[in-house]
Amino acid sequence: MIFAAKHLVALEPQTGQELWRFPWETGWDTNNPDPLIYRDQIFISSFSRGCALLAIRDGKPQLVYDKRLCTIISARDPPGRISLCFQRRSQAADRLSLIHLPSGDVQWSRKDPAFGSLICANGKLLVLSEKGELLLGEPSPLSSIRSLAPRFLAGLC
Repeated sequence: MIFAAKHLVALEPQTGQELWRFPWETGWDTNNPDPLIYRDQIFISSFSRGCALLAIRDGKPQLVYDKRLCTIISARDPPGRISLCFQRRSQAADRLSLIHLPSGDVQWSRKDPAFGSLICANGKLLVLSEKGELLLGEPSPLSSIRSLAPRFLAGLC
């Protein structure tokens, strides 16, 4: 799968033959976050256009939802039901958010950290903030934003 400047493109791995393409144009022809695959669905997002969930039916993508939820960097929990992302509202209002992929609803959101990198591993969420802080939390809609309370792992950055 290639998330190109103007399309999400699915290719046959052995031959490189194009299977399908889904249009996704952004203001600067950039689609940075990797698509997230969950069962027969694909979540795509960009920092200027928003996000969409596609279902693959009969070998073709069908739009499930298209929302104005702009993301910069994202990661999903291992079961794939949620996406943790840095959400772009404006440079002054960036935030870390948890999105329920099947519905596209934001489960929780927090201002700090506003930007950084993140990964879900072994049932934990690791966030390296733009300030160099390493945070540990639970990637769960039930844990709410308190799971990322400032439990910094000092001295690692």
